Amino acid sequence: MLLLFLKEHDDKVHVLVAENAALPLSKQDLVVKMISESGKEPSGDRAGDLIFLGKVESIVIAPLEKSQNNFVVKTRVLKIVKGSFGGSHFSFRIHSPSKSQIEVGMELEVKAKRTQEGYLVDPIQFLR
Repeated sequence: MLLLFLKEHDDKVHVLVAENAALPLSKQDLVVKMISESGKEPSGDRAGDLIFLGKVESIVIAPLEKSQNNFVVKTRVLKIVKGSFGGSHFSFRIHSPSKSQIEVGMELEVKAKRTQEGYLVDPIQFLR
């Protein structure tokens, strides 16, 4: 029997594979510990907010029911200023590009507040 456990956890994906007797007894406790800890809340920088410098690659309209934030801004992450983020791109919603004063090609500092679901970006921060 093969046990395969995948858990995405911020900037890492833990892949744990064990096959009944093929897993040495000395490693069984380690695997159990990694599986149980993978569900815990992140700590340290991962638990906090994220600030990064990004370049706007695209702005697309993507309406959501009962939402005023109907545009999605896709940025390429250039530099992490605070926190931890393993992806190369970060997307967030805004009301409109003109209201948030965001254009394709511009570089901007993005402040994202950590939530249980991921990150929350306040589009007011981009007003100059």
